[in-house]
Amino acid sequence: MWACAALVDRTSGRIAADVLEKGYDPDLGSFKAAYDLPEMDAATLQVGLSGLLRPDDPRFISTVKGVERVLRTGPTVRRYCFDDGLPGREAGSTCARVAGGELCPAGMREEARLLLDEMCALAGPLGLLAEQYDAATGGRWGITRSCTRTWR
Repeated sequence: MWACAALVDRTSGRIAADVLEKGYDPDLGSFKAAYDLPEMDAATLQVGLSGLLRPDDPRFISTVKGVERVLRTGPTVRRYCFDDGLPGREAGSTCARVAGGELCPAGMREEARLLLDEMCALAGPLGLLAEQYDAATGGRWGITRSCTRTWR
């Protein structure tokens, strides 16, 4: 059993080193969608959620700010902007919740509160959020999620 844990530790350490070496693009000022795709992707916020980087690491802070600057549209955050072959350029409440959650540890608590307040304003009469939201048309679709406010 201990041999397995040691193997997992070694392997996860190699993966972390690889992501830190090849995943961050200084020209983009952010972690990128894939090693060979220098585009913003909200999934890169996982470097903070996973503990790969500390919340005060400049690479993490610049990634959070990049997602805010490039992928945020009002109270929603797109997963990415590159062409994935699917129709539409809608944004999602899930990415907005992740972005809001990542703003706090990066020292941007007020920005997080404002983003999540704006996102909760999109909730329907039952307090549910659609998975995706089209800012241009106000269209909503996808799985609905509860919008509860925990900020004080």
